[in-house]
Amino acid sequence: MVDGYKTGRKPIYTKESYIDENNIVDVLSRALNIYSMNKWDINYLYNIYCGEQDIRLREKTVRPEINNKIAVNYANEIVTFKTGYFISNPIKISTDIDDQKKREDLIAINRYLRFIGKENEDFKFVEWLHICGVAYQIVVPYDKSEFKVDGIPFHIYTLDPRFTFVVRSNMPGNKVLMA
Repeated sequence: MVDGYKTGRKPIYTKESYIDENNIVDVLSRALNIYSMNKWDINYLYNIYCGEQDIRLREKTVRPEINNKIAVNYANEIVTFKTGYFISNPIKISTDIDDQKKREDLIAINRYLRFIGKENEDFKFVEWLHICGVAYQIVVPYDKSEFKVDGIPFHIYTLDPRFTFVVRSNMPGNKVLMA
């Protein structure tokens, strides 16, 4: 925050090329410092989205007997509109390859995605992106013994960015090293 204006969430980078037991504590402690600043910004933006606006806390010094405070939640309106516009149809995976086996595999993947509710997860992802500027999804493989109905081998979750961060390498490509 510079002079009271939000400047966005700061990406978390490290000079390390890989994370192991020798450097994880050092990298994590530096990352947590940046994460705590980002978390404050994200909470502030989320609270505005939920209707907790600064005007409600302002004290009126001139003619305090007339103190009408009206907060119109434009943040919620904008996020809702933009999210609905951006993701009005479910995202599907497609290909232009003529291989029939690959097409059948993509049909199966799209069926899996529909069954596990990826459309809802994408909606939550885009909503978080519009609220606070960052969003995270994770794909978790199921163990073969845990396969759910129809043998779906994975699940997708949208993570709350107030409790999630990613550490990237500062080398070209910014490879994700830790989350």
